[in-house]
Amino acid sequence: MLKNNLFYQHIHILTGENLHLESTGLIVNVPSCCGPLFGKKQGEQSIDLNEVASFVHNILSRKKEYGDTHLDKYGRFDHDKSFLVQNGLDQSPIIDELILDVVKQIGLKARNIWPEGKKAAVCLTHDVDAIDGFSYFWLRKINWYLHRFRAKLDGNQHEANSWISTLKKMIRLKNNIT
Repeated sequence: MLKNNLFYQHIHILTGENLHLESTGLIVNVPSCCGPLFGKKQGEQSIDLNEVASFVHNILSRKKEYGDTHLDKYGRFDHDKSFLVQNGLDQSPIIDELILDVVKQIGLKARNIWPEGKKAAVCLTHDVDAIDGFSYFWLRKINWYLHRFRAKLDGNQHEANSWISTLKKMIRLKNNIT
């Protein structure tokens, strides 16, 4: 297994097996839905496993986004220029399907990787466009005042003073930066 190749890492996670690349020249048949990924025409679906591994690794590592000329006005990669979007392949789990299909073809059994045998897992995240620490500062100030108010109601003057101290510190910091 190539330690840094995301394709082989995914296969290891799914099966618990390490694929050894001494068997170069191993040919797999890619599903017809994945043919366009490799520039294959209808009916031409055989491809070298290492070629599949390289392609999947590049997609999963977002290799195209680094040093690419397809940047928006903020210097970020333009999503609409991605290979998957341009080929209409961005709305389905095509890479997952490809990996599972290859696992089946090479005779390995995929195991359930989700907790408690569930079919899937969810990870909620958020997009951070501003990293200055002062975006929505007014909302943070309201939060600090509310915490101070609650501490006063609870009779905890030390905590109430701590919240005001934090607020003053952040205001000074903001004023020094801006």
